[in-house]
Amino acid sequence: MATETINNKQFRISVETTPKTIKASSGTVITEGTLLSLDESDGKLEVWSDLEKRPYYIANSTFTMPAAGEMLQDVVKMGTVRADKLVYPSTLGINDIPAEGGANSTDTVLIPIEDLSAGADIAARNEFVSLLASEIVEIGILTKGTSSGVDDSNTAVIAIADGDANAIVSKTYDTANQPPDTTYASLGTLDATHKILTAGELVTIAVTQGTTANLPAFNLVIKYKNTISAQQTIALMLREVGIEAITTLENRY
Repeated sequence: MATETINNKQFRISVETTPKTIKASSGTVITEGTLLSLDESDGKLEVWSDLEKRPYYIANSTFTMPAAGEMLQDVVKMGTVRADKLVYPSTLGINDIPAEGGANSTDTVLIPIEDLSAGADIAARNEFVSLLASEIVEIGILTKGTSSGVDDSNTAVIAIADGDANAIVSKTYDTANQPPDTTYASLGTLDATHKILTAGELVTIAVTQGTTANLPAFNLVIKYKNTISAQQTIALMLREVGIEAITTLENRY
């Protein structure tokens, strides 16, 4: 039974093993987690070193090879279900479990947007994709210079939408609401429905400028967090160590 503590919550994983004969020079110490490949000439496992071969097993414990140069040891097969049951505390909630970057963590991306001429526009253009189900927390711009010619008759509009052209947020700059100069500013409150993205969903930007309106080059700043389920998050973590699936997620205490 393997034990792992994440965010002060203890996980226990029942690991399925199988006995296999492993060979190595006498006195060789093989540590837990060592990758093992199959020697097809005798059907025995050996420490993986040949890059042209694929490692199929992982040593389940640390042991020293005896004088005979081989011994029977439990190993874990890679690429199959290693966890029969995952046991977790009854107090465990989604916020206790790390997403890929941390506990329900947020990530921020900066996307460069070119310096347009006065009056020039950008038609709706793909600028971001959500690789996992996620929620956008904030969208803003970080300008790289100063704007000019923006007034009530020559507005500058930045519109962010999802891949189906549903508005996420839009900001209109005019006489009273000038664009930020060489600094960051939020584009405003996000649409509660369309800020939620499915895996693979696109986000677009459109810029519309009046005749004299001239925004500087800027970075589109998108702050988001993953919203995948606890089970999916755990599966992602376990996959990193060779577990491809979890058959049962059970609350036992």
